[in-house]
Amino acid sequence: MPVPRRATPLLSACLRSLMVHGDSTRNLPRILWLLIEAGNTGADSDRVQLTESPHLASAGMSAAVQRDPQLLASALRKQIAEESWRVGSADLGVPCVGLPIDLENALIEPTDEDALAQAERRAVEMVSVIDPPFQVVTHSARGLKPLQYALLALPTPPRLVASQELPPDTELYRLPRPVP
Repeated sequence: MPVPRRATPLLSACLRSLMVHGDSTRNLPRILWLLIEAGNTGADSDRVQLTESPHLASAGMSAAVQRDPQLLASALRKQIAEESWRVGSADLGVPCVGLPIDLENALIEPTDEDALAQAERRAVEMVSVIDPPFQVVTHSARGLKPLQYALLALPTPPRLVASQELPPDTELYRLPRPVP
């Protein structure tokens, strides 16, 4: 199965994103198969186009966002988690906590640099008081990158996943909003 040259950097970045999140990349043929299922194979069935994933596309989503390796890795983790849940082998093992939606939105689309810095500080403060192990769940996959960047300030950053990646019966603990 030849992979187009322009997709090779995206594939590498997607695999790096999976590894950063602690996901196994040992079964590379399965990961490639999931990418084929997620992507648009087009007229040539021997080629994989990783740039047009129906799982990631939505109205108004730019082509650059559709090629984001973290979003692609999130879509793969969603497929893997759904398969595991369907066969009854889903096991999170650690509690899932979620930040308030307004904080996540402030990280995704800050009004200015000061607002971004305040949102990052609030996120770090909220997460730093939780006893490990746990994983932080974002409301959308778009929140993964800015929250991951903010939580790098912690000595041991927690694992991040998007809510779409979790099985339907996952219990999610919401962190309370801090009093200003």
